[in-house]
Amino acid sequence: MDAEKMKILIVCIYGLVCFLPYACLSLYPFSNRLRFSLKGTALICILWAAAKEAVVYFLIQAQAGGWLFGMHWICGIPFMLILVSGNWSQVLFAQCLLYSQMTVFPYMSSWLLCDGNTRGLPVLLFLTALCFIGIAFSFKKILLPLLTARMNIVLKRWSLFWMIPYVVYLLICSNCYFWEAARKNVNDGILVINLIFLNLFFLLIYMILNSVLMENADALHREKDIKNMALISRQYDKILERQENIRKLRHDTRHFIRVMNEMLQKKDLDGLQDYLYQYGEITNRASQFDTVTICSNPMVNGIVSYYLSEAKNAGIDVYEDCDLKEPFPVSGLELSGMIGNLLENALEACQRMEGGNPFIRLILKSQGNGILVLLVENSYQGQIRTKGENFLSSKRNDIGLGLSSVCDTVERAGGTVKIGYDGAVFRVSIMLTAAVKETQ
Repeated sequence: MDAEKMKILIVCIYGLVCFLPYACLSLYPFSNRLRFSLKGTALICILWAAAKEAVVYFLIQAQAGGWLFGMHWICGIPFMLILVSGNWSQVLFAQCLLYSQMTVFPYMSSWLLCDGNTRGLPVLLFLTALCFIGIAFSFKKILLPLLTARMNIVLKRWSLFWMIPYVVYLLICSNCYFWEAARKNVNDGILVINLIFLNLFFLLIYMILNSVLMENADALHREKDIKNMALISRQYDKILERQENIRKLRHDTRHFIRVMNEMLQKKDLDGLQDYLYQYGEITNRASQFDTVTICSNPMVNGIVSYYLSEAKNAGIDVYEDCDLKEPFPVSGLELSGMIGNLLENALEACQRMEGGNPFIRLILKSQGNGILVLLVENSYQGQIRTKGENFLSSKRNDIGLGLSSVCDTVERAGGTVKIGYDGAVFRVSIMLTAAVKETQ
């Protein structure tokens, strides 16, 4: 085998070696969003790698190397989009970030394996392994935080955000083109060093951008928490006010009885009838709020009592199954905030219904073992508006803060939330778990 064919063969083998870490890095951020099973995905990747290197071998022999530049864009990215479900722009972001860092590999191969010389192969494999470790580190520090955190609040246009690494990739490729034009005066080793430093520079920019975005996301989370706490505080004040009115009414009952006795002694039946009517109106208003005791936490009791009473007064059927024992996986404030937001949304959805049988179902279970289950179901009419993975508010053309706040709280607590709807019933189910410390 002549030197030229040996070089082509080594390049293809090197491409196969590089494909495994490339596929792992491409799929790792989306491991929970694969369309196929793990074995099926691995089999597809192996077939794709073999077909890809066969095409590379053919293109190099046909001296059509220019097609190699666009082959990943023609086949590679659609291939990953087939394997991964969900937000396509996030897949593009990850692929462009990965491609820009892998541009150094062909030039490193050309530099260390010139003229089919295999003596530089161990050094090439060692440097390649170091590069992939660096790429994995950049994915962990930059890409994963962006993909796993709830960045949709800040990055409302993921479909445009992926263009940042795409532009970076084009800049790096343009740089390679101009260096290629000056190949007579510059060897591949200097080009490799240039690409490494260029990628490090752009990674620094990515880290700064990532830090700014995460700080903005944290600031928005804190702002939502403050608004949520203010809402809970207002609801709690109303609950305390109603409870105080009930306490006063019970306290004043003896005075009402004394007045009625005096009217009976005077045989003022008309006045007594009018007085009883007024007393009935007062007691009806006070009894509209029924306190539900589901746990020892007064804030959770108050929130549940408030919204279930509001629903009953509005003529909405209420089904409640609550058995709550402390300790909770989250604080009482966070739990009451989640319940308040979900019940408020359910109440508003039922109040907007025209006809039908509006209902709210609340299931809240915790046996004090660190596991809490919360289910809220409600009837609704109309269309559920979504934007990506977010639900839009029924009051404005923006992301609903109540449901978004619930999801943020569940995410911070390490729990799971599932949201479903079928045209008649809207359902939110939450499971929270936490380790309970053993008491001596």
